[in-house]
Amino acid sequence: MERTEAAELLPIIKAYAAGKVIEQYHSGRWVEHDHFAFDCGAENYRIKPEPLEFWCILWEDNRIAEITPRETQAQAEREIETDSCKGRVIHVREITDET
Repeated sequence: MERTEAAELLPIIKAYAAGKVIEQYHSGRWVEHDHFAFDCGAENYRIKPEPLEFWCILWEDNRIAEITPRETQAQAEREIETDSCKGRVIHVREITDET
């Protein structure tokens, strides 16, 4: 392995060591594995993408005033408490082919 190849694989190997899910491209699709030899080029490996997830507010008249993602449910609930309108917190999670 040349140094440039090692540099390209390094972020993948660090993520693997940190417990992230690593996928390898095999037969036209990304496949999860538990053990890797890392003997293919870096383009054949990736850190499994995590689906987008956030909370937003649906106001009582069924409008979403803004799609400003809140990182936590508590953050969205605090915003409702400080507003004169009534609403509820909606948990939004991206659906992907891989989740």
